[in-house]
Amino acid sequence: MLKDRFKKINRKSIEPMCKNLIFLKPLLGSATIKDANAMTARRKMFSYLYIRNITYIICSVLVVTIPFLIMLYHYSRNEIIKQDNEAIRLINDRLDEFFQSIQLTEDTVATDSNFIVPLTLHYALPDYDSAKTEVAFRNVKKTISNLTLFQEGIQFCVIGRDGHLPINSTNQMINNSFVPKEANWYQKVLSNTKISHIIFNNQRDYYLSSSNAISIIRAITDNTDKPIAFIIMDVTYPTIRNIIAKSEPKIPIKIYDRTNTLLYTNIKNPTKDVQDSAILNRQTSQETGITITSYTRNHFFSGGIGQIVIISLITLLFYLICIFIISLLSTRRFTRPIFSLMKNMKEVNEGNLNVTAKYKGNIVELNDLFHSFNMLGQGLRHMIKVNYETNLLKTRAELNALYQKTDPHFLYNVLETISSQAIIDGSESASVMCQKLGAMLAYNLHGQDIVSLNSEIEHTKDYVFITKNCVSFHNIHINYDLDAVTLKQLIPKMTIQPILENCFKHAFDLDPVIPPQILISSKKADEFVIIKISDNGKGMYSNQLNGLNNRLKQMVNNLSFVSKDRIGIGLRQVHARLNDYYGSLYSIKIHSTLGKGTTVVLTVPKKVEEDETSCIK
Repeated sequence: MLKDRFKKINRKSIEPMCKNLIFLKPLLGSATIKDANAMTARRKMFSYLYIRNITYIICSVLVVTIPFLIMLYHYSRNEIIKQDNEAIRLINDRLDEFFQSIQLTEDTVATDSNFIVPLTLHYALPDYDSAKTEVAFRNVKKTISNLTLFQEGIQFCVIGRDGHLPINSTNQMINNSFVPKEANWYQKVLSNTKISHIIFNNQRDYYLSSSNAISIIRAITDNTDKPIAFIIMDVTYPTIRNIIAKSEPKIPIKIYDRTNTLLYTNIKNPTKDVQDSAILNRQTSQETGITITSYTRNHFFSGGIGQIVIISLITLLFYLICIFIISLLSTRRFTRPIFSLMKNMKEVNEGNLNVTAKYKGNIVELNDLFHSFNMLGQGLRHMIKVNYETNLLKTRAELNALYQKTDPHFLYNVLETISSQAIIDGSESASVMCQKLGAMLAYNLHGQDIVSLNSEIEHTKDYVFITKNCVSFHNIHINYDLDAVTLKQLIPKMTIQPILENCFKHAFDLDPVIPPQILISSKKADEFVIIKISDNGKGMYSNQLNGLNNRLKQMVNNLSFVSKDRIGIGLRQVHARLNDYYGSLYSIKIHSTLGKGTTVVLTVPKKVEEDETSCIK
């Protein structure tokens, strides 16, 4: 820093005045001190340096402090919102549970046949025994009283289609001329008679004189779903306020119902305090429609955060001043070699591993540092080379092991079947099966690793023939829909058989209802060939399918031969072969519908048989 500034100064103009300033000699090199008038220029230079560094400190403080202040504000606000959310949720849950318990009580009464049957007969038959009806009314009143025994402040009544029934728990004066059809809530309740409806700020016309309340109304229907009565439970607004107050909310809140009526607030002066506060959160219950709004005083943020900011600014300013002083006292001969080394490190970070750091100074520490950097680069290049060769050999070995891997149980079962068949009847099927098995073994263990799609299909047909004669899959139909253009497509050997083997093992029950079928198809799509293996078997659940496809995607990005997931060795073999031949240009996708079947789709880049000599490994 100082060196760059001194380059801009005419050394000859300051040498006379700096004759006795021994501490400037390292900065001026071998310059001779001659001119006394150069002292003024030196002072101006240092003044410029001080002003520049002070400006740098101030800018650094602002750059650090402003984002810190914003983050601190948002963090504090989010924490308060989180706490308010929890408090509001608890209040909403308590109100929801309260109204749900009332609705449950109404559902119990509205579905009680011991009450509905006498009530229906009471309206349907003029000569019906009124004594039975009275007994039913008393039982219902007793039931509701018992169900609401621990629900404070609930008033209930039952109104028949022609007026009040003797079922109530209130001392209010009954309005005997009240008919449900004249109520403002009648159409709403009639729109859905299977649920309870919450009516806020209900005028309660079924009483002669009463204050508005929250009413929960449920229709009682006969066997034709025709409403014959209505059970009404009223909760007064003071009761709701008492329920909320028992929750003892610790935050300033205001609670409104659906009609925008204030149910509760713990703000002493709602008008003034709300104007001076910020709304931090608002929640509306999906069950009741009750809205809870929380508030926080604005000065809460400005006051607390302001103190933190002042302390942080002082600490940060002191820290930056210390850094500035230390930087001025640093030895400049360390600067240039370190910058050079950093440049070399950047080149290494960008991928140039052939960088060699050069140092011509006599500082032992820097010489050791440059030597260590060069040794590190040399070791890194050697380690990468060795690691690449080792992993390449390991991958080749693991792929070769996978190519040679054959299910011994399958071979044992085939040989037992062939032996039994030959002993029993000496039929030609045993000979054919032996031929097919020999062809499969020759195809699997010998020959080229890259084959045409036509060769792979012929091998698959041998496998299908043997499998259908070995296990209980005689009735499986294998269909082929192969585009002639794709038959010369080059694919890794043993790509289709493992997938087809999964169809035999997992797709069908032992006694399927629908005749099992498997379709193997291929077609050309632009520069790709699409191969599908489909069955009409059991299919998979959506969560199983999504998990399987996700693990397949992970396997494409990170091919693992010793896998602990639930993907079978068959799919791992297919992935290994496709990845080794096509790189990242292929894809495997599985589509499945429960009860309808599964489809495995292989999408590979087009490589025709003429290019086989350049692709075989």
